[in-house]
Amino acid sequence: MKVPRRTDIDVEWLREQKKLGRSDKEIAKELGISSPVIGQMRAKHNIQNSVKSPLNNRKRVIIDPTWLVEQKKKGRSDKEIATELSCCTRTVFLKRKQFGIGQTYHKTRVDVTRQQYDDAHQPP
Repeated sequence: MKVPRRTDIDVEWLREQKKLGRSDKEIAKELGISSPVIGQMRAKHNIQNSVKSPLNNRKRVIIDPTWLVEQKKKGRSDKEIATELSCCTRTVFLKRKQFGIGQTYHKTRVDVTRQQYDDAHQPP
């Protein structure tokens, strides 16, 4: 099959394929061209993308950096924070990286002498 040029693609046919719910990738594969070419054709001729992506239904999560630092200082995991925010752990992870917040916060180490340790752990 000869690879069609953009000018060879029937715009009405493309419009009909999108109405049928076919993806750019499926149409491009049938025509032997790349899917970005189909996307460019759709943009040029105002053809809406009828295929609904699950990514389009995502909600935007806004995380305050100060709040996130507080949560990490409390020892909360990314999973616990994500559950509270109703988002995925990757979102929390990426926000931490964006704000330069480390994975966990550790309490300052306290040096204890052997005698102090023994005194604190003696049976009554």
